[in-house]
Amino acid sequence: MNVKESFLKDVLEGLSSEPKKLSSKYFYDENGDKLFHYIMAQPEYYLTCAEYEILQTHSLDILKRLHIDNGLRIIEPGAGDGFKTKILLESAMKNKYDVVYNPIDISPNVMNILCNSLVKSYPHLKCEPIIADYFNLDGKFPDDQNKKLMLFLGSNLGNFNNTETSAIMDRFSSELKQGDYFLLGVDLVKDPHRILAAYNDARGVTSEFNFNLLLRINMELQANFNLDNFIHFPLYNPVFQQAESYLVSKVAHKVVISGTTIHFEAWEALLTEISRKFTPGKIERLACQSGFTVLENFYDINRDFCCSLWEKL
Repeated sequence: MNVKESFLKDVLEGLSSEPKKLSSKYFYDENGDKLFHYIMAQPEYYLTCAEYEILQTHSLDILKRLHIDNGLRIIEPGAGDGFKTKILLESAMKNKYDVVYNPIDISPNVMNILCNSLVKSYPHLKCEPIIADYFNLDGKFPDDQNKKLMLFLGSNLGNFNNTETSAIMDRFSSELKQGDYFLLGVDLVKDPHRILAAYNDARGVTSEFNFNLLLRINMELQANFNLDNFIHFPLYNPVFQQAESYLVSKVAHKVVISGTTIHFEAWEALLTEISRKFTPGKIERLACQSGFTVLENFYDINRDFCCSLWEKL
């Protein structure tokens, strides 16, 4: 099944479910990438700056917690543009660590751009991209003597529900040996008003980001979504401690996607994203359930965000 076929399958399955939903992983086409960078620049969106601050302040502390006999292999599923990872790599290079970096992404072009940029800045860095979906990593890593440090930053884990989180953490854990390491970046539970504002910025960039998903389906899957039929409706659920983004149909209507008709009722909600928030207790339990022990939690000055360093048992 090629990428377009998988996209169509996921969209039709999601829109046929109750309630209707779309996978947030499809936000990121070329325009979606640009819009997300705009979101990160909005004053309400504290997450990126908080994680960036942690890595700027604590990168060397993180590296010093690792017991490395030979080299270090840094593995990053969903690496993207490596914006924050560069801080950790720079710290490793300055302190003479022998590092191999394996960014993982489904886009060869994105990975080539990232590796070319990194090697230009750090000539001694070995950058070996892996083109793969991070649910399918079997046999992708060389079996050598390097200690592994896997990164999963950007609060990406928060976009998965509990069942999906267990599956993905089991997958990551299975790729690491006893004594390897995992660095997880997660957003923390805080004032619900601040969390909601991060997903409902005053300039409406997050709304445009959500509507772009419908535009992508129109362009790539021969659909006829009318954006005027929907409103963007974000909320924060304090019971489940997660932000939720919806596109709500204002009228009863139908949409045709590659020949398949999907019916929307008036005021029916379409879930486009969840963003789960964590507490130190949740982080500890997740590490334990996944076969790790927490070595140390690193926080920004406001304790908005956490980069949690784990060791594989």
